[in-house]
Amino acid sequence: MKFFECKISVIIFFAYMMIACFLESLEYAYVLNRNSNNVSVIDVATDQLITSITVGTTPVAIAITPDGKVAYVVNQGSNNVSAMYAQRL
Repeated sequence: MKFFECKISVIIFFAYMMIACFLESLEYAYVLNRNSNNVSVIDVATDQLITSITVGTTPVAIAITPDGKVAYVVNQGSNNVSAMYAQRL
């Protein structure tokens, strides 16, 4: 393996480690349900469904703030963004 390839592999490894550490700190997992226009909220500690939250039409993407308190859902069909607050779950 060339030095350049080795360097890239190390960078990718550390990027994955940082993502894994970030994901471990989240309390909930959010699953987009495109056909039913909602988001399932799962407690990652118990793997139990907490609730399903209705969002706009055809949710396609989600972004979660670093503190895990707000999740923003991009709704392609209704051309808007829904905000979900973890404190209200």
